[in-house]
Amino acid sequence: MATFLQRKVTPNRLLLLIGQLWAVPILMIIRLIRPLVIIRIDCLQSEYLGHYAGNVELHLCERDHGINSLSKRHIDLWFNLTNVVSNKQLEIMWKRELIILPRVLLAPVYRLNRVVPFGQVHQIESTYHDRDVNNLLGTQPPHLAFTPEEEETGRRLLSEMGIPNEAPFVCFNVRDGAFHGQKQFTNYRNADVRRYLLAAEELTKRGFYVVRMGKKVERRLESNNKKILDYASSAFRNDFMDIYLGAKCFFSISTSSGWDNVPGVLFRRPVLYTNVVPISQVQTWNSNTIAILKRHWLTTQKRFLTQSEIFHLVDKDFVSSWPKFDELGIVLIENTEEEIRDAAIEMVDTLLLNGKETTKKENRKQSEFWNLYMQNLTRSNLRHLHGEIRLRMGAKFLETAVELTQDTIDPIVSGQ
Repeated sequence: MATFLQRKVTPNRLLLLIGQLWAVPILMIIRLIRPLVIIRIDCLQSEYLGHYAGNVELHLCERDHGINSLSKRHIDLWFNLTNVVSNKQLEIMWKRELIILPRVLLAPVYRLNRVVPFGQVHQIESTYHDRDVNNLLGTQPPHLAFTPEEEETGRRLLSEMGIPNEAPFVCFNVRDGAFHGQKQFTNYRNADVRRYLLAAEELTKRGFYVVRMGKKVERRLESNNKKILDYASSAFRNDFMDIYLGAKCFFSISTSSGWDNVPGVLFRRPVLYTNVVPISQVQTWNSNTIAILKRHWLTTQKRFLTQSEIFHLVDKDFVSSWPKFDELGIVLIENTEEEIRDAAIEMVDTLLLNGKETTKKENRKQSEFWNLYMQNLTRSNLRHLHGEIRLRMGAKFLETAVELTQDTIDPIVSGQ
């Protein structure tokens, strides 16, 4: 192993080394003034947009509700965990709400505090990262807002993109192989954007513009429809518009990627989740969301897995390790174009009609699915990932997804 002297001494590394020296007196001061004011320090997961958006917003919601908060006088200090910032606009907006100091200053103090006994009071706790297990998002408005100047910039850029003032638009966020580059361990979340064209065309017939999101994408979204905009591959794509579009969309259609937390968590916009995997971690806490899932095809038996089998074979270990679908003989089947279109139509009808009237059959299937889901969460020790479940599964999707709602007597799960 190379020693420190053998490594290339960059300015940042040198500052971190010096920081180890000043961390001791700074931490001593923080501990000494604790009776007067408690200084808490934590890091922001700035490298990943989903965590940079969701974790912080939910922490602020918890703080406002007295969860993981202090009754004593305290000051919270933050720093970015790495030098990579996934979205510069979001960093600008967080600095209006939080005290964010340079990483080289706070990181050494943060690390030292975690190894010196009795430092827990100086850490900023949260319940469970970016999961709203306390159902707080529906109880208060977003913490972030655009300045008048930013609003003016956003409206101007929308107009230049071809979206008229006040025209409703829907954002499509379809994750593909460009998301993590060569990192294949999460490619189970990828989908083919071409399967979303049918839904996009249908939405334009109903008066919406469609905006395809993405910072890195494998292929363009090809369409002659002038109301379908491939923003991800355009000259308009930038960090500011990634946030502004998420805040202003009528709703978004996504594949459970980090950007979801911009519309869904930061700005409380409705989200249609498609091609969801893993099913145990779908975001269940918002009532203005709908989901449809990828199916799991068991190649050895040439059949789809039931919901309980999916939990038993795949989801029970999802928190601690990445699934090896190939080794399990499981092929993930993407949603069809028609399934995505039908879910998008249901989403529009639900939002515009303030909750469309549902049939007894639809309600029965929803209850059947979610009752089984709760049982499987408990069996798999995953109940802590969810609060009150308010999500609805796509109605037409459930009509044809018998294998996800009706369990069979199968040796694979008989031991549960």
